[in-house]
Amino acid sequence: MGFLEPSPPPFDLEEWQGKPHLSRLKPLVQDWGGNGFGSPTFVYLAYALKLILFSLGALVVISLTPGLGSPSDLGDWWTQPIVFEKFAVWLLLWEILGLGAGSMPLSFRFSPPIGGVLYWLRPGTVRLPPWPDRIPFTRGSTRTWLDVGLYAGVLGAAVAGGVAAQQDVACGGEADLVVVGGFAQQGVQPVAAAEVAVGAELADEGVDVAGRFPVEAEFAGCGEDP
Repeated sequence: MGFLEPSPPPFDLEEWQGKPHLSRLKPLVQDWGGNGFGSPTFVYLAYALKLILFSLGALVVISLTPGLGSPSDLGDWWTQPIVFEKFAVWLLLWEILGLGAGSMPLSFRFSPPIGGVLYWLRPGTVRLPPWPDRIPFTRGSTRTWLDVGLYAGVLGAAVAGGVAAQQDVACGGEADLVVVGGFAQQGVQPVAAAEVAVGAELADEGVDVAGRFPVEAEFAGCGEDP
């Protein structure tokens, strides 16, 4: 496996094509077990760099909170509840933009390497309504301006929450929009809900609903009764 080039097939292609099905299948399975689908080494390096970028981005966004402190003072403020609330918002924004687990070549995304924002902000793309016979205005397999507006609202709420002062963080706002967006189209809510729940669980160790219902988890993480 090269640094920039994928691994070549471990057999002569013309000879392999002339074999029976099971004889062709065996070397493919063996090679997949040892090399995956042959990604160049730089792909794994790119994932490591993405994790570093994610961590640095979270640090910068959280440290922008007025009155919290600079990144160099991390040891003094990292246990503050607002840190975990802002981290939940950053997680939501990162995933719902398409930069998280479902991005880049190991998720079979090559060009472009992300989905998310490239599709959910484009009316006319394919969508999958969760309950088209029960939720009004959600029928059809084509993304509408309503779908785009709901997704844009989630992005806007996340950005606003990320830069807000400690007393101005809107508890539950992002989660409400995520759930409403989830009613309109499958994909948005599953991607974002876990991030809101995880952040709320970190913010309040007593939250036992965080893994089950994102709206309750968001309120609980802000110290309010859902």
